[in-house]
Amino acid sequence: MSAGNSDPLTTIAAAPPDFAPEEAQVIVLEQYGLEVQARPLVSERDQNFRLVDAGGAEFVLKIANSAEDPDVTRFQIEGLMYLHKSIRRLDLDIRAPGIIPTSGGDPYCTLDHAGQRHMARVVTYLPGVPLSSVPLTPALCRGLGKTLASLAKGLAGFSHVGANQSLLWDMKRALDLRRLLQFFDDPHLRQAVSQCLDDFGARALPVLDGARAQVIHNDLHGDNVLVQAYDAEIIAGVIDFGDMLYSPLIIDLGVAAAYLHNDNDPLLFIESLVAGYDSETPLLQDELDVLVYLVKARLAATIAIHQWRASARAADDPYRVLSQQSAKDAYAFLQLLNTIPVDDVRARLRAACA
Repeated sequence: MSAGNSDPLTTIAAAPPDFAPEEAQVIVLEQYGLEVQARPLVSERDQNFRLVDAGGAEFVLKIANSAEDPDVTRFQIEGLMYLHKSIRRLDLDIRAPGIIPTSGGDPYCTLDHAGQRHMARVVTYLPGVPLSSVPLTPALCRGLGKTLASLAKGLAGFSHVGANQSLLWDMKRALDLRRLLQFFDDPHLRQAVSQCLDDFGARALPVLDGARAQVIHNDLHGDNVLVQAYDAEIIAGVIDFGDMLYSPLIIDLGVAAAYLHNDNDPLLFIESLVAGYDSETPLLQDELDVLVYLVKARLAATIAIHQWRASARAADDPYRVLSQQSAKDAYAFLQLLNTIPVDDVRARLRAACA
C-alpha cells in the first residue's frame, strides 16, 4: 500500500486497536522492560495509553491502527526523532514527546493481536495543562504563533516516503471532502460547508500549488498544545504528531487559527497568532490573503468529518462524542467569520504583520 494513494476513509473508518490496559502493561514490560500502570486515552484512529511507573515517571504507549500504512507510522516516529535533533542543533524553544527505544534499541515494536498486526511505540509524557482548558488571551495566542513557527523550523528539511500520506485532514485535498456532503441531514449546514469548499477551490488552491511547502504538524488545536500549570501564558509543549504530512506551510497556521474562537471579535486571537508566527517566520502576502479560506476549510472539514463519523461509529464512541462538540463549535465560529467581509479579514491580517 502506497502512503499517498490509499483511501483516507479506510484508515479513519477502521476500528481502532482494542488492547486492554493489562495487555498494554505486559507489552511495555516485555518490549521496554518497564513495569507500569496503564490508563486508556481517547484517540481518533489509534489506541493510546498513559503509563506511570513505580517511581512516578510517565510515558505514552501509542498503538497504530492496523489499517495504517507502516510507512506512515515510521514517518511519524522518524519525524519526532528529526525534530529533537533540530531542537538541539538550532536551540529551538519548543518541547515535544521523545521516542523511547525498546529494550533492543529499536524505535518501535510490532504486535500481533486478534489477527491484526500493529506497530507500537512509547514516547515521553509531557507535563502541562491543555490549552483548551484555559482562557485564551492575545499574548497566549501570540506565543502559540511563535511556537508553531519554531516547530516548522524544526521540521524543515525532513523528508520521508510517508510524508505524502492520504489523510482526511489534509487541507490541500479539502475538495475531497465533497463526498461527505451526502451524510448531512441539515441542508443549511450542508450548504455552508459546500460554499467553504467552493471558495477554497476557487481562491486558495491556485495559490497553494506554488506556496512554500514542507512537513508540518497539521493539528495544532487546544488539546494538542500544553501550557505551564503555574503560568498559562507559557507554552509547555506540543503533542500528537499523528497528522503530520508534507503540505504548504501556511496550512499549519490555518489549522491552528481555526480553533481560536472569540465571540466578540472573531479575528482577535487569529491576529495575535499570525503576528507571533510572522515575528519568527515572515509571511508572504499571498499566504496571508488565502489564510481566511484555509481557516474556513478546516472548520468545514471538522463539520464534514463529524457528520460522516456519526454514521460510521457507535453512538457511545468516545471520540465521536468529542467530535460532536468540536463540530458545533466549528459551525458557530464559521458563522461568525462569515459576517466579516474577506477584504476586511485580509486587511487586518496584513496589519497584524506590519
